Amino acid sequence: FAAWTKNEGLVFGLAALAGLLVATLLERRGRLAALAAGLGFGALVAPWRLYASVHDLRTYDYDLASFFDLSYLGERSDRIEPAARELLSEMTNVEAWGASVAVIVLGVAAALLSSRRVVGIYAAVWLTLSFCGLVATYWISSHRLDNDLENSSYRTVLTLLVGGLSLLPVLLQPALQAVSVSRRRGPPARPEWS
Repeated sequence: FAAWTKNEGLVFGLAALAGLLVATLLERRGRLAALAAGLGFGALVAPWRLYASVHDLRTYDYDLASFFDLSYLGERSDRIEPAARELLSEMTNVEAWGASVAVIVLGVAAALLSSRRVVGIYAAVWLTLSFCGLVATYWISSHRLDNDLENSSYRTVLTLLVGGLSLLPVLLQPALQAVSVSRRRGPPARPEWS
């Protein structure tokens, strides 16, 4: 809940809801659960947002209203590509994160190709929108881009990576069950030769 008081937390939460919405619409099931999740998210986020609005608490890094100012967005569009490139570079930094991105991508692909398709859809949408949301925060930020990326890109990708890795057990459930079943059965019996 505390993370949702930050704008980035709100972006991750909204991306999760969007992923849930897309997955339930494509699979044509779970709509009631998606609605309940949306209402629960709103109930958790609303008190802080109302408090911040009443007390005129604002972030000085950026203003979310900037997304509705097309001239502002156009003037700063040159920030999108360097921000995306830097975030991808941070996420694929093997010294810092190992093969996390590759493992997450393989997990999503495995789910999309298995009976866990709906979970793969959810994860793909959440990860993509969350990444785009992070890029968007650098796009509308009032800080110098190079300084902003240098001081925060290495940590802003953390939520995305940890979230993606946390989804792996659910994404890989059929494969994990198959391994578990084969371990319980033991090694295959050797044929008897006469």
